Amino acid sequence: MNTQTQTHEISNGYPATTTVAPVRPRTIKVARAYYAVVATIGTTAVVAALAIGASRGGAEGMVGFLSEMTYWSNILVAVIGWSLVINPQRDGRFFRWLRFSSLVMISVVGLVYPLILAANANPTGYEVYTNIAVHYIMPWATLLGWLVFGPRPRITLGTVALMPILPVLYTTYAMVYGAVLNPTGEYPYSFLDPATGTSQVAAHIAMIMVIGLAFGFLYWGIDRALSRGVKPTKLSGQAIPQQIDAARVADETLAPDRVVEKV
Repeated sequence: MNTQTQTHEISNGYPATTTVAPVRPRTIKVARAYYAVVATIGTTAVVAALAIGASRGGAEGMVGFLSEMTYWSNILVAVIGWSLVINPQRDGRFFRWLRFSSLVMISVVGLVYPLILAANANPTGYEVYTNIAVHYIMPWATLLGWLVFGPRPRITLGTVALMPILPVLYTTYAMVYGAVLNPTGEYPYSFLDPATGTSQVAAHIAMIMVIGLAFGFLYWGIDRALSRGVKPTKLSGQAIPQQIDAARVADETLAPDRVVEKV
């Protein structure tokens, strides 16, 4: 069995990280190109949306767009995409949490918008194109990139447990924005408006959180399955540089294309 290993200098105090995908040089190049294309689409769509908002309502119009979960999610996945262009095998506690949280949030956007919100949306002009990019292209292109290129394994149950932090922060902001910050008194989404009934708002928020957790556990299972059962390397404590014993790795029957890297 030919076991491929790579060792990089430790730069952030974490121990050696087992990376199942991507590993082959050609795959890494393809991953970089894919993430670059998706990140470019997301970045362009967000910038275009801000320009549309500015043309309609100045700074308030821009803030209105930025107050939607859609744009929170698209900005996050674009930032993650550019970071993966730089290093498709990136790892770290914060990166794991942010990548996973953004993946779940953009998935919720890709599900909730076409099923619930699209019927009442009436985009016009250039917004038709930004709407397609942020609600249809980016959610599923992001998911496809994660499924094909990883990097994995990266998701633990602890990562799943911490995932709701960003959705909770967004929901809190959205409620404050509608009640206090927005001069018109409009909420980013009508289902968050207390005028529709406090119990209904609570039910909608709970439903979205449940959908998010369902995606979270689904992606955790997929990450484990595609990693051939290999668990993410624990990232705790100060690392001591380790030498990779290729003979030991081979004896443990790791897959031929597995890479061990120090990040």
